Amino acid sequence: MITVQYGCKHTGHEPGSNIDRTSGTLPRFVMEFIQAQVEKSLTWRNIKHMLRLDKDLLGNIVDSEDCDQLPQSVRIDYQHVYYAIKIHLRRQSQFDPSMVIRLNKWGAKILQEREYYTSKKS
Repeated sequence: MITVQYGCKHTGHEPGSNIDRTSGTLPRFVMEFIQAQVEKSLTWRNIKHMLRLDKDLLGNIVDSEDCDQLPQSVRIDYQHVYYAIKIHLRRQSQFDPSMVIRLNKWGAKILQEREYYTSKKS
């Protein structure tokens, strides 16, 4: 029989603390919510205004000091929205996994919109 003992060392944070619980990754449903808002062409400013808490609710949370009552939406910050916008724009710009096909499709799209398209072949 083999017995393994693991001495876990945590530096820079206290496991299970309120700060530690709120600084983890966002749940999938929150990320899907952000993605849905980005697909509606909302910006960080628009999303931030949507996520405001009622003063009474915020007062109750502050008074109780219970992190479990804190809504997941409070944890959404600029970086989460920026990442979702970046992914959304990348998906929109890629018509095809192949670079050659993608460029040809972009050329066809530009030709359709502007009625001209120039390409420099080497």
